[in-house]
Amino acid sequence: MELTKRKAGWYMNLFYEAMEKAIDTAEIRDWEKAIAFFSEAIRLDPTNARGYCSRGMAYGENEEWDKAIADFSESIRLDPSDAVTYMNRGVTYGEKQEWNNEDKDFAMANKLG
Repeated sequence: MELTKRKAGWYMNLFYEAMEKAIDTAEIRDWEKAIAFFSEAIRLDPTNARGYCSRGMAYGENEEWDKAIADFSESIRLDPSDAVTYMNRGVTYGEKQEWNNEDKDFAMANKLG
């Protein structure tokens, strides 16, 4: 039991290290590297909605709209109460001129507050 807890903690540390590297890389607008680091974080913890939302934002900055929407959708599946992710996905739908989907996501973001 102790070994399993230790291993879980180790993976979480690796997840947060990858997220930190991704955020640092995103700050200098190197989207390809940021996406790679976010992908590594997701590999380490595929149940963490924050990883998908963050990578979705990087895909959006890189104008990879479909990949961004897929990541935002997975983040919402994992954490349907996150208004920010609905807002991000709505903005991305707007970039694709999918106005109906944009309106739905903005309404849900507003509802969730």
